Amino acid sequence: MRNVNSVLDLAKMLCTHSLRICLIRYNENMQSILTIQARGYTRKAGYACLDEVLSNCAELYNAALQHRRDAWRQAGESVSYYDQCREITGLRQDDPYWQALSVHVARGVIKRAQRAYDGFFRRVRRGEAHGYPRFKPRSRYRTIEIPELSPSMLKVRGSDLLIKIKGLPTIRIYPNREIPPFEQVKSLQITRRNRALDVSIQFAFTPEALQSTGQLTALDPGVARRLTGSDGFSAERIRRDNSTVEALQREISNFKERAFADGRARWEPVMTRWGTPSCTSRGKPRFRLVWTSGREPLKLRRLMERLTTMRYRDRVRARNLTHEVTSELVQNYDVIGLEDTALTNMTRSAAGSVEEPGKNVAQKSGLNRSVLEQNIGQLRTQLAYKAEWAGRQLVLVDPRNTTKTCSRCCNLNSRPRADRVYRCGMCSLVMDQDENASLNILHATLEAIGVERDRKPMLFEYGIPFVMTKKSRQARSPVVRLRVPPALKTQPLPIG
Repeated sequence: MRNVNSVLDLAKMLCTHSLRICLIRYNENMQSILTIQARGYTRKAGYACLDEVLSNCAELYNAALQHRRDAWRQAGESVSYYDQCREITGLRQDDPYWQALSVHVARGVIKRAQRAYDGFFRRVRRGEAHGYPRFKPRSRYRTIEIPELSPSMLKVRGSDLLIKIKGLPTIRIYPNREIPPFEQVKSLQITRRNRALDVSIQFAFTPEALQSTGQLTALDPGVARRLTGSDGFSAERIRRDNSTVEALQREISNFKERAFADGRARWEPVMTRWGTPSCTSRGKPRFRLVWTSGREPLKLRRLMERLTTMRYRDRVRARNLTHEVTSELVQNYDVIGLEDTALTNMTRSAAGSVEEPGKNVAQKSGLNRSVLEQNIGQLRTQLAYKAEWAGRQLVLVDPRNTTKTCSRCCNLNSRPRADRVYRCGMCSLVMDQDENASLNILHATLEAIGVERDRKPMLFEYGIPFVMTKKSRQARSPVVRLRVPPALKTQPLPIG
C-alpha cells in the first residue's frame, strides 16, 4: 500500500479526481440581474429637491400601509399592488405635485409596501417572528425606487452617465466598469446617505460560464480563520480597527452628557403607541434625549453623520473583501462544498432574562461580534449567485458534528479543544480542528454529488481504514442540501 503523510494530502489527491466526478453543463438561455453601484452627484438645489421627494414618498408609503390595514380591519378585504396603482392614477389627477413627478416614483413606493407585506406573510408561513409592516418616519425613508426604468431616462455624455427622470434633478455618475446596453435596464435605486448619493442600476444579462478547472474544495467557516479549505485554501480573518469609531462614540456621549448637565436637553422615557413605557427584551426601560430648543444641535448632527459614514465604509470594505474571496473560489473550483452555518443560533445572546440571567455574557458578546465580522452569510449569498453565473456547483452541508467527528475513522469526539487541535481517541489522528472539519465537509460534498461509494476503495489503497458501522454512520452522516441552479445540469461520469 502507498503511504500518505496526512489526511490533508489525501484530500488533495481526491481533488485531482474531481473533474471525472461530474460534468456541469451551462444553459445559454439563463437570464440574471447585474447591479452597477456608483456615487451620484447633483447640484446643491438637487439635494433639496430629493429631500422633498423623499418626504412625500414617506407620507405616501404610510398612507399605502394604512389603506391596507383599514381595508382588512373594516371589510376583511386584501388590497393588491395593482389596486393601489389604480389609486395612484386618481391621486395624480387631483394632486398637482404628483402630477409633476414621474409616475414610476409613486409606483416604486407602492412596490416597497408590497414587498413589506410579502415579507410579513412569508415569515408567518415559516413560523418566524412576524414583524408586521410599520410606518416610516421621514428620517428612515432614504431611497427612491424606480421599478420600471425606461432606457430613455439614461443619457451618455462623454464618460459620464446622466439619469434624467421627470420631477427629479439630473444625477451624474462616473461608472468604473462597462455599462450594458440600455435596452436591458430594469430598475433604479437612489439612496440619500447623509450628504451623498448612492445609485444602483439593475440590468438583465446572460452570464457566460467559465471553463472547467477540474478542482474541488470544501470550506469550513470560522473565526480564527475566515475560511479553511480541504485542499489547503485559506482566507484570513477580518479584523476591524474600531478605535476611530469608539473615539467618535465617546465624543457623542460626552456631548449629550454636557447638554443634559447644562439644561439644554432632558431624558424622557420612550412610550409605546398604547401609552405604556417601552422596554428592552431584558426588561430595562428605554429613554430618549429631548432638546429644549426642539431640534438637535448642528454639531451633534455632524458627529452622527461622521459615525454613520464610518460604519458604512466599514461595511463596504468588508463586502469588497468578500467579493475578492468568492470570485477567487468560483474561478478556481468546479465544485464548492460549504458548511451551512446557522448564524442566528451561533450569535444568540447569552444574557438570558431577569429571572434567569446568563453566564459569561461579555465573552459571548465578543465572540458574537467576531463571528458577525466575518460576513459568513454574505459570503454564502455571493457564492450562490456567482456559482450560478459561472456554471459551478455549490453544496451546502449541514454543520452538525462536522467539528466533533474524526475525518479518518468517523469517531465522534466531544472533548474540548482549547488549543484548536483535534485529537482522536480511536485512531490517534492529530491535526488542526478546522482542517479536520473541512475534510468532513469534503466527505459530505462527495457523497452529495454521488461519488462517496467510489472514495472508499481509494482510502483502503492509501492505507487508511474506513469501516463505518451503523452507529458511526448515523453519527457522522450529515444532512446534505445540494444547491444546484435550475439552469445547470449534472451528468455523472465514470471514474477511470
